[in-house]
Amino acid sequence: MSWTPAVERALPDGWRVAALGVSSCPFALVSVDEKHGRSAFPTACEEARNRDIDAALGAQPELVVVASAEGSFTRLTSGATGQSAVAEWQAGLEKALDRFREAEVPVVVLGNPPETTAAADCAVRSGRPADCVRPPSSAYEFKARAEKAAVESARDTGMTVDYIDPTGWFCVPGLGCPPGVDGVLAKLDHGHLTETYSAMLGPLLRAELSVAVTGRG
Repeated sequence: MSWTPAVERALPDGWRVAALGVSSCPFALVSVDEKHGRSAFPTACEEARNRDIDAALGAQPELVVVASAEGSFTRLTSGATGQSAVAEWQAGLEKALDRFREAEVPVVVLGNPPETTAAADCAVRSGRPADCVRPPSSAYEFKARAEKAAVESARDTGMTVDYIDPTGWFCVPGLGCPPGVDGVLAKLDHGHLTETYSAMLGPLLRAELSVAVTGRG
């Protein structure tokens, strides 16, 4: 949901943006546990996701942008990790995308911001700037691999779909991912964007969305 300001500023004038989603519940059709461990969450997530997909399709959108948090990838109910998690996430995303392929709705899968050290955790008197910087996690890399593969598979069926890799908006190759960029705090915590930084990403996202908006098949 924290991508919403970026999406609003990325689309041309005249577009209306509606945001749908449930915290900790991914777009991919996979079963996940909640970070707080509520036993009812996997079922509640599945039901909410189905309602959101139905609502999105019912709105007859011209474009759908979807994103899922990195944490969900690490909390698969199956307990899968590594390549097994990649396969499960890819299959679940392909199933979700298929709902929109049938309706001929173009979709953009937007990768998540790499989880980083929260500014509040590293902004201490005895700390150093380097303490706040870390590279993308292995879970981030695995999740991105699964999503790229799912998009390629969906595209092979004739669906208009794209994947956007946002890593370069948050990280410097060889150095890592700081909690802030150009003097602006990028995240409220480990992974949620601040409204200010999300809005700043609008022009970058606009360039990436242009292909999908113009309807490449």
